[in-house]
Amino acid sequence: MHPVSDTELMIRTQQGDLHCMGLLFMKHQPVILKYLIHRGVRAADAEDLAQETFWRMLRYRDSFQNRYPFRAWMYQIARNCHADYLQKLKRNPHMQDDTSGIEETEAPEDIRRHMNKKDDKAILRKALKALPEEKRELLILARFQGLTHREIGKLIGCKESTVKVRIHRALGELKNLFVQFSERKMA
Repeated sequence: MHPVSDTELMIRTQQGDLHCMGLLFMKHQPVILKYLIHRGVRAADAEDLAQETFWRMLRYRDSFQNRYPFRAWMYQIARNCHADYLQKLKRNPHMQDDTSGIEETEAPEDIRRHMNKKDDKAILRKALKALPEEKRELLILARFQGLTHREIGKLIGCKESTVKVRIHRALGELKNLFVQFSERKMA
């Protein structure tokens, strides 16, 4: 018996087998939670948003089309939950975002090579936060969440080759910011 794909589980959910949504939740909730924390959501809020993501997946299950990657559809819903969260932050300035969920071991390899001090984790968070939102999201999706260029392309609405170029540029900018912030710390 072969393992059932995420797409097949989602199709079964569309057909009314809600147990399959539970299986998808158990499999993907930790990565959605991690994604939201990487996006700067406080851990407690990230848990709520991850649950909201799966609730919306269930509510809008008929919008899933199996000709597109399941993970791209799932992350689009998580992105929408995150956007709603950011709107809430604007209306409630006492709420905060946070990037403390970024671990140095999760840093892209070319950045990790330069990390040799305890403070480097904080510098990486600062550099990542200094990136424009679009570039930060691309790096989080590609490097921290492991989405393919194809999945990211479907998610953000561009060609796979464009995604590759944008990620390459974002990594370059992150590396420059990391080095810049590291040098400032030493001065």
